[in-house]
Amino acid sequence: MDTFLGLEAEWWAIIVLAVLTVAGWFVITLSRKRGGTDDKDSQWKALLSKALDKIPTTLEPNNPPPVPEDFDELKQELNEQLKRGVSTSVLDLLKVGAVEYARENYDKAMHYFQIALDKAEKANDKTFMSAAIGNIGLVHLAEHDFDSALQFLQKALDLGRQTGFVIGQASDLGSLGLIYLKKEEHDKALQCLSESLGLYKTIGDQQGQATQLASIGLVYLARNNYTKAIENLREALDIHRKTGYGRGEAQTLRNIGFVYEEKGDFENALQYFREALLVVERHGVIDERDAISNAIYKIEQQLKKPQAK
Repeated sequence: MDTFLGLEAEWWAIIVLAVLTVAGWFVITLSRKRGGTDDKDSQWKALLSKALDKIPTTLEPNNPPPVPEDFDELKQELNEQLKRGVSTSVLDLLKVGAVEYARENYDKAMHYFQIALDKAEKANDKTFMSAAIGNIGLVHLAEHDFDSALQFLQKALDLGRQTGFVIGQASDLGSLGLIYLKKEEHDKALQCLSESLGLYKTIGDQQGQATQLASIGLVYLARNNYTKAIENLREALDIHRKTGYGRGEAQTLRNIGFVYEEKGDFENALQYFREALLVVERHGVIDERDAISNAIYKIEQQLKKPQAK
């Protein structure tokens, strides 16, 4: 009987069959494992998208999005997916960045916005490019880097105008208006905010309208035009009450209180501050409580002082 390396042919046939069996089992196991991973990835993506469903892709500085439940666990999985090179949608990356922005984790927000921008640029998707660039501008604004914020927001606005991305244009104009307000360039601020308000009216976005009306009110406050300030703020307040947006209602009541405080009308100021605090408690807008409570304390102390006759 033929032999090879001291083994008979029958033994070699058994060895080859065993090797082929093991190799086949390995390939099947690997493909099942890969299939299982793919299924897990798909399930996770569906969970992430559902959790982020109500998160906007374009930010509003005065309207931070809510933080979804189990966000940290989902974000941890996202980071693992990114490390493994698993494709993640630009939409979800923008939304995760938006949540980090709301949590004031600006470095992390910038990280996700930049990844989203890179993916959008590779796909030459100018709409998502505009959203990502605008959000990066808002991170710079939150960090008080007004020059960088202006640069990014203007670029985002230009892209939005090219693509007809109306919600992005409205948001960018509103943010530009706030920057000009902070820079005390009131005419430019009013121009941007008024144009933003018009766009929000065009698309029927009531919350966007209320935000810009409130910002316009703050410009008039900076100009010491108290009548116009209260007029715009009250219009914003009516919309927030109509839509049931508690945070916006509390912020606007507080701002009306500030107008009366600036006027020296402390009784009315106190009334609006107290009403704002009630709204905070009713809607659970806890992060607004300290600022409003401090405003109330300040006015109460002012009213205790002897009034000049």
